Amino acid sequence: MRNSIDLFFHFVTRSAHLSEEMRLRHRQWLVGQQRPDGGFAGREGDSNLYYTGFGARLCAILWSDVTDPWVSMTQYVAMQLEAIDSAVDLASAATIYALVRLLVDESLAQSLEDRLRARAELLFARFYRPDGGFAKSEQSGFGSTYATFLALNTMNLLMLPLPDREQIVQFVCSRQRPDGGFAEVPHAKNAATNPTAAAISILADLEALDKIDLQQVIEYLFRMQRADGGFSAGPHAPVSDLLSTCAALSALWLLDRSEFRRLDVERVERFVQSLENATGGFRGCRLDDQSDVEYTFYGLATRALLHS
Repeated sequence: MRNSIDLFFHFVTRSAHLSEEMRLRHRQWLVGQQRPDGGFAGREGDSNLYYTGFGARLCAILWSDVTDPWVSMTQYVAMQLEAIDSAVDLASAATIYALVRLLVDESLAQSLEDRLRARAELLFARFYRPDGGFAKSEQSGFGSTYATFLALNTMNLLMLPLPDREQIVQFVCSRQRPDGGFAEVPHAKNAATNPTAAAISILADLEALDKIDLQQVIEYLFRMQRADGGFSAGPHAPVSDLLSTCAALSALWLLDRSEFRRLDVERVERFVQSLENATGGFRGCRLDDQSDVEYTFYGLATRALLHS
């Protein structure tokens, strides 16, 4: 059964089939996005761990044999460790650590390992909730589908023991809605694309996909596809976007079902190409006018999935 780690390395290996001209264009763009402190920022402001995590994913996709961006990224993470206070930032730091360890230099990654694991153990004890999920931050009183997805990924990357598997499975299953998709929070009446993809990733990692009606999930995801070929964040979202498109295709890939072949690949690919800038980078949706590292990852990862 496929899992989230398989999915990421699928992005890396399939991206090798992109043309060298395309890879070079996005490499040159990415180099310009790294800040002097080694981190990556969003569209404005200083570096932060969230965008640095996407910068690391792009480095893994576009090249892994150049140490310069990785060394400075590792130094940036080391400076941020004690300030991490959210599941999102913790997952970003763990992603960078794991990519450095697996693709670049294990001894470089070891400089982060003990402090990162200690920070993760401290925060997860604070984020775990009685409903079986993990909250996004210490202030939240209930588990988040997305934060639980991030927590399990982080534990896998740092080789930390998982909490009660059955309770997490029950938590995720409780978030499925009658339309087949999954909701982010307990009081949400409607499902959305991205928590649905997070739920599928969690259940795949815990080998618990048999606990839900998979065909319902698949039909929900296909209903999120718009006429332009992209997928929307939910039934009422104004436009399709790259994040939701990548999330929907990732969930379908994890399900490893023949329904993946129902996709009109050319139509999805035209949508992705419409958001690619000639000088490198991807925009998030047709209403967007600027590239960033997060959406550029989603653009390249979606291309990789389409060529599965």
